[in-house]
Amino acid sequence: EAQGKKCAFGIILIDNGGSWCTGNQKPAIPLDFSTIKDIPYLEIDFNKKTEKEIYKILEAMKKSKNIFLLKINYYENS
Repeated sequence: EAQGKKCAFGIILIDNGGSWCTGNQKPAIPLDFSTIKDIPYLEIDFNKKTEKEIYKILEAMKKSKNIFLLKINYYENS
């Protein structure tokens, strides 16, 4: 619906490998947002990006005229 109305906003999903709801559950189904058609999608590993690189990504999201989905993988041991 948002896409049909040409809404522009960013969605940031932070994946820490667990911590679903309140009990550190593991995902019941794998999350694969890359299959969503017509919505720009980027997946990054937080520990492999510099602060400047992350800033540039967030700035690009802010300037986007579309819906944009950013998945940030954040694992303590990576």
